Amino acid sequence: MNNQKKLEKLSKFLQYVLGHSPDEFGLVLDESGFIKIKSLVQALKEENGWSYVKESHINDIFLILSETKLEINNDMIRSIDISNMPVIEQDQTPPKILYSCVRNKAYSHVLEKGVLPYGHSSLVILTKDKDMAVRIGKRRGSNPIILEINTQNMIKSSKKLIRYGNYLYLTDFIPPNCFNGPPLPNEIEHKKGKKQSKNNQEKPGTFLFDTEKIFLKRDKDKNIKNKKGVGWKNEARKIRKNSEKW
Repeated sequence: MNNQKKLEKLSKFLQYVLGHSPDEFGLVLDESGFIKIKSLVQALKEENGWSYVKESHINDIFLILSETKLEINNDMIRSIDISNMPVIEQDQTPPKILYSCVRNKAYSHVLEKGVLPYGHSSLVILTKDKDMAVRIGKRRGSNPIILEINTQNMIKSSKKLIRYGNYLYLTDFIPPNCFNGPPLPNEIEHKKGKKQSKNNQEKPGTFLFDTEKIFLKRDKDKNIKNKKGVGWKNEARKIRKNSEKW
């Protein structure tokens, strides 16, 4: 396949991603259908057959192809036809559990303060699929922390959940009482230490040898025995000596 054919194929694929189903790839467009090229490239790297795509390939679409249904504006890109963009609507009956990821470094702060939008975004992204949440999280940093979001608690806290297409949900904030996550590393070590301490305690029906006490007792008994032996011998000598006098 020559370079032009390859670019035409990429252009059509981008029209689908941006014009029809950005949520399928964990992407959220702005109201005009634009998204940063950098964010788009990050998502493409996760797709089989498209991981090779760089910003330079997207720029080549506009330099080499005579016609494309894409539009670029500085560092942003969109599909010209945005009539099939995901419908944004408030959802009063979302799944009971949704997933979101936060950066490892921010996790302790998140546990205390809740989840705020990341970077320049004004919304937090949630997903129905845990793998998709991890996928989005890894775009922000390695080893993201995955959170389980209790949507009923969200609704009770008067937090709106906006459905974005078939795969994503959006909100402006997730309160601390609305999600569950793993314990912090220092809490894990604390629990591990308590468990080891408990295992080291004596259990019913068992006993531990105190070797120091055993050896001390043995030496004491030996000394007593030796003293008794010496006293008996002295008494025998006295008897023999007196008998000789008689």
